[in-house]
Amino acid sequence: MGDLTLKHKIEEMLPYMDDRLENFPAAQRNGGLVPKIRSIGYDMLVIAEKIGNGHFNATTVRQMDDLNLCMKVYLGYALKRRYIAFQQHRVWSEKLSEIGRLIGGLQKALPANRR
Repeated sequence: MGDLTLKHKIEEMLPYMDDRLENFPAAQRNGGLVPKIRSIGYDMLVIAEKIGNGHFNATTVRQMDDLNLCMKVYLGYALKRRYIAFQQHRVWSEKLSEIGRLIGGLQKALPANRR
């Protein structure tokens, strides 16, 4: 169940992400921060698909956790540079926090010898 919810949460985040990225400055859209954020978002979707297909191991879950952290770092930078508004940061961060909680549940579900 968690794996399907994880993919669903990421699929909910992606349109929000894409809409916010359209408002970044052109320099960021054309080779700056935007391609990095977009790549992370879609990499998260691919990993969620792997988890949903039964590829549920510590490495995969750790990769997802690392991508979630990278996204949070980039969002913090985007807020600091005023590429996104505080409210947009808050909404997007909450989506990432929900994803993070699901990742934590997956980590706890791993057998002790696979963590």
